[in-house]
Amino acid sequence: MSFIYKSIHTGVFRVFKIIVGIFISAIIARELGPHNKGLLAVITLIPTFIVLFGGLGIEISNVYFIPQNKNNASKYYSNSIVIAAILSIIFIPIGLIIFYLFRIRWFSEVSAHYLLYSLILIPTGLITKYLNGVILGFNKIEISNKIGFFIDIINLICLITISIVYKLSVGWMILIINFLNFSNLFFELYYLKKEIRLDLKIKPDFKGLKPFFSYGIKGHLANVLSFFNYRLDMFLIMYFLNATALGIYTIAVAVAEKLWLLPDILSSVLFLHISNFKDKDLTAFLSRIVFFIMALISIIIILIGKYLIVLVYGDAFVKSFYPLLFLLPGIIFLSIGKLIASDVMGRGYSHVTLISSSIAAITNLILNLILIPRYGLSGAALSSAFSYSLHTLYMINQYLHITKNSWKDVFLLKKSDVVYLLNAIKMFLAGKNKI
Repeated sequence: MSFIYKSIHTGVFRVFKIIVGIFISAIIARELGPHNKGLLAVITLIPTFIVLFGGLGIEISNVYFIPQNKNNASKYYSNSIVIAAILSIIFIPIGLIIFYLFRIRWFSEVSAHYLLYSLILIPTGLITKYLNGVILGFNKIEISNKIGFFIDIINLICLITISIVYKLSVGWMILIINFLNFSNLFFELYYLKKEIRLDLKIKPDFKGLKPFFSYGIKGHLANVLSFFNYRLDMFLIMYFLNATALGIYTIAVAVAEKLWLLPDILSSVLFLHISNFKDKDLTAFLSRIVFFIMALISIIIILIGKYLIVLVYGDAFVKSFYPLLFLLPGIIFLSIGKLIASDVMGRGYSHVTLISSSIAAITNLILNLILIPRYGLSGAALSSAFSYSLHTLYMINQYLHITKNSWKDVFLLKKSDVVYLLNAIKMFLAGKNKI
């Protein structure tokens, strides 16, 4: 598939994911309410962060190195399984310690069994993350899209069934999330065997891992810091405020991050494309398009966002609209930052994203400590928006230095951009996907 074809293919699945995701988040929000929604967020945030932190960049390295030597794909697959098992043995006790330390302050209302069940997300999360990297390493993003489609459908069915038969609770949600992770693993193994025809026997070979880890760890640390930057405010809201405030804030974040549909689609395909072709102008072209579209969407959110939140999530979450407004400038800028980061990573400059993410995370931490106690949820949103924008501006500056493009190449939409995009869509609809 070509870049445009893959992007549209991914876009169709991501649009579906957004639509189903709205139903999923609406059911969860209405059934749990702000307080329990906040408890669920912080419980699942801990194993999620451990999976990201403990991932060591294996997924990134799989995506980057498998296209260069597909004959060694079985080795990368086997190594991924073994490394995931070893890391799980290390990190599950760490999760237990974290839950114990914060048991009274955050989790006094949650059964200890559910806290333990949530730690199952660590091994399944690591393995599914690594295997997704193997799938993408074969440039099979359409398989990754299909798996995401199946998981969303299963999730929706589970939520509707339990909401009708039982009462949806934090405990039920943890069980559902675990079931979804196991389902995800099943589908990944199925497609690796049936479509990619990979030998699934575990035969690890740890020779030549130095460049593998060296590349992946830089991008990994950048991703950890980015996640820290995205979710740090949630930890601090729970610390300075309470679970109800966190539940309200999670809806603002969920709505804001759904606006990243287009940049997420393009950045996921762009990394694969730049890794193979080192295209000089594609990223700048996409940035101009995305910046224009995101600005228009943000105006719509400002006008009708409050009514949409009430319609989907209920009156209990109407206060989510105000932090959402403060998040919007950062969401717009980081839409460009996502594209630039994929480009720079694809060219092998993973250290650039690491530096940028470090600057943003430190800035976000300082601002959150200052602004949350004074301004509450709006302070958290302002901190995130500023750090997102700072990250993006640094990434753009480095990208321009590498590619010799200019700032206007990134931001100013051209008439030729619109013409090219319309022609590309016409060719796609006509079945001519070599663009």
